[in-house]
Amino acid sequence: MFAGWTCSVDSSTSTTAPPRDRIRVSDPHGVLDLVYPGADVLVVLDNGPDTHKSKLEIEARHGVPVRLLARTEIEAYYAPTAVVSWLQRGATLDPAQERVLSDEFASNPSKRRLRELATKYLGRPYDVVNDGRAIVNLMPEREIPAEIKDIIYRLVGE
Repeated sequence: MFAGWTCSVDSSTSTTAPPRDRIRVSDPHGVLDLVYPGADVLVVLDNGPDTHKSKLEIEARHGVPVRLLARTEIEAYYAPTAVVSWLQRGATLDPAQERVLSDEFASNPSKRRLRELATKYLGRPYDVVNDGRAIVNLMPEREIPAEIKDIIYRLVGE
């Protein structure tokens, strides 16, 4: 299962996400209950500070494979061009600003940076689920990192 670049289609591990959008990574049985018996399941986690422990718990408790990504935040995989396109939906940017923002995000791709950009250019907080989904949907296939493509290919076939 790989969707929305988060734990499940409309779920988040963020404690600031609305309760209906949250699941606990260490207890994904809510997601696993949604799949039919024998379904091919793969849990994908970023490589944050507690994810190795979560990986071991999930594998032991649920018997499903867990893949840890190389980066510590899923937002670090977002293409700078997609981030700029996302900002353009709510802000007017000139070409020089677009280049600067793209370069800045490329050098510091993080959730913290996205929060700063949303506040500065959109006048609102960054929404991990909805804004993350919007950014991912703006990424051309050629800009999806190889590590993410490998996971998608594993799940849906080449």
